[in-house]
Amino acid sequence: MKRYLLNLLTVALAGAGLASSSCSDEETGEKVPAPNFPEKTALGIEVGGTCSIPIEPNQDWSVSIDQNEAGEWFWIDDDGMTAYTVRGKAGKHEVVIRVSDKEENDTDRSIDVSMTMGGQTQVIATVTRGKVERTFDLYLGKKNESGDFTPDSDGKFAYEETAADAATAVIDLKWPAEGQSGLRYPVRIAANFQWRLDSKPAWVSELSPSEGKAGETVDILLTGDPTAYPLDNEEGELVFCDYNNTAEKYTYKMSIPGCRDKGSVGIDKGTVYTFNAAGEYGNPASGTTTWTYMGPEFDVVAPEIPFEDGTRNGSKVYVVEKSELAPGSGMYMYGACDWLTLDGNVISGENVLVETEYTLKAGSNPDSGLRSGARTAEILILPADIAHGVSSVDDLFEEGSFGAADLKAEYRDYITATVNQDAPSGVFSARDLASAAKNGDAFRTMEYSNPEDQTAMDAIDPDGTIRYLYRMTYTTEWSNVELNYDPSYESCFTKENLPKCVRAFTSEGIGHPMDDPWASVEAIEAVSGGDGEPMTAPAFRISMGSAESAKSCFLVFYDTNQTPYAAICCEVDPDNGGQSGGFEVAFTNPDLTEGATLERITEENMNRIAGEFAEKDGTAESWTSTFAEALGMGQTIYAMTYTSAAPKNTELTVSAYSNVMCMPWGIAWLSAEPTGDTGIDITMSRPGAEDPATGMVNFMDASGETACIIYCNPAF
Repeated sequence: MKRYLLNLLTVALAGAGLASSSCSDEETGEKVPAPNFPEKTALGIEVGGTCSIPIEPNQDWSVSIDQNEAGEWFWIDDDGMTAYTVRGKAGKHEVVIRVSDKEENDTDRSIDVSMTMGGQTQVIATVTRGKVERTFDLYLGKKNESGDFTPDSDGKFAYEETAADAATAVIDLKWPAEGQSGLRYPVRIAANFQWRLDSKPAWVSELSPSEGKAGETVDILLTGDPTAYPLDNEEGELVFCDYNNTAEKYTYKMSIPGCRDKGSVGIDKGTVYTFNAAGEYGNPASGTTTWTYMGPEFDVVAPEIPFEDGTRNGSKVYVVEKSELAPGSGMYMYGACDWLTLDGNVISGENVLVETEYTLKAGSNPDSGLRSGARTAEILILPADIAHGVSSVDDLFEEGSFGAADLKAEYRDYITATVNQDAPSGVFSARDLASAAKNGDAFRTMEYSNPEDQTAMDAIDPDGTIRYLYRMTYTTEWSNVELNYDPSYESCFTKENLPKCVRAFTSEGIGHPMDDPWASVEAIEAVSGGDGEPMTAPAFRISMGSAESAKSCFLVFYDTNQTPYAAICCEVDPDNGGQSGGFEVAFTNPDLTEGATLERITEENMNRIAGEFAEKDGTAESWTSTFAEALGMGQTIYAMTYTSAAPKNTELTVSAYSNVMCMPWGIAWLSAEPTGDTGIDITMSRPGAEDPATGMVNFMDASGETACIIYCNPAF
């Protein structure tokens, strides 16, 4: 009941107040002035900015903007709050209009500001936010002195400071310099609007990234598309556009060189490949020659060229056999080569520049029993225009002297490499004749016409029943000649049968077995590939122990039926050693050299030098074994030690060589820089904790064989 009375009283009081306030001006004697609206004005506003409208109304008022028209773009700032209507009483005021910070490049936006006062409404201002002019700047990559683009250690490129002039600038893709992977050109883009790629030449790879947002800087590496390289020089346009208005475009000129003549050959002209009689290839890549059935590999890169007759072809590779018409005549005949196999494998996919990887393999050189000789072939690599008229290897030949086939003159300039295969020598053949000869060692078939051979042959084979008779000569105790043997005798070289199938006899010959033979045979374990196929020919080596004095004996080889089929006269002849002369290395100015020593490694000093190297790396035993193996292969080896981090006058004068490289691969603290035809400067810095503590400088001769090794020891 009390609450009811209280509410009734409140209503009565409110009614009395309304009655009092409803009195007319006439009743109070006061006159309300006419509303004084400000003169309408037009105002501009920046993106994200504000504008103020001063007012001085003479009565209660309200100012508003249409919320629907304002959208996300305009609003009234009511003490930091978003509003679309604000109110006040008579007096001086300031109405603040705000606009979004979102830029637009194609639309002007405006809003009417209305004021209501004394029951009347008028537009007092029109506020306009104008569109923003687009800016699109493309900066070209900065070239180095060679005209190439080189990134820094973080892979970033440098750019010009001034934006490119689209009317005159040309983004010219250049053929890649050595060490680069393809045609490329870095560009940097900065724009005040969202943009994207509109179009590009077909020979430009897809861009990544291909778009950017307003205000961000985007780096793009433009690259040529190897599947679309043009054969001849071409120009094109790289076009970008506004992401939201594709009619707004920004165009830059581009150019690309043609690839018609941009092929390459992965072997140097004059290269010589050597196969032994067993068909193994001597690969010198590791510094020492490794013999396997895996022949040399080389690649040829060339485009396919269309011709007027509607055909197209690229480079072609042919192998032809070259044989002397008569020994010593200097006249040759040519023909198809059936003892070499050349396999080509395209590894470039759909690229215009077709890259074909070739692998060369040789069969064994058969012994016909008529003293079959060494054989030679040549590799011809014909460019597309020359190869166009050649459909088979027979097209390369014409009739020459005495009716024999000769190589046509127009193809002679395209002879790129020579392939040699050693002559067969019966059931046994030397795996590496060149290395044996370099060391002064020898392996050959004995000749009855040679008195020394005749004596040996009569001693070991008086009845003439042994088919193959050889002489093996070693010049040092480190000599180590490996021999390939006919695979049909493989069972004779098993661990079980070898002791029964090889017997040693004194120099007196058959019937005089050796109780304690100093010459012995060791079978070499064959190597097979992942598919189980053999990678090496069957082989063995002969050891002859000490070479302090001349000596000889015989090793007779028997089949599993104990029938002799071969004999080797083994002799040690230290007076014919191959260690004299050879590759020479010396300080250019030895009297001025400080902080460095150089010493040729021999059998006499190798143990001492091995101990010095073992102080930094490995053991004395391992170094002795390394030096001994190198000497045994006929290699010239030196030890170079730096005792100072800054030695003086260490330049070397060396014998002629074809190539030089530092080993192991990737060694950072060791370098060798040629200073002329016979000079070389070897530098050593202190190896890091993870680096090899010693290194090697390998000198290679023209055939790819190791001519000399300098073992390097940074002992400071």
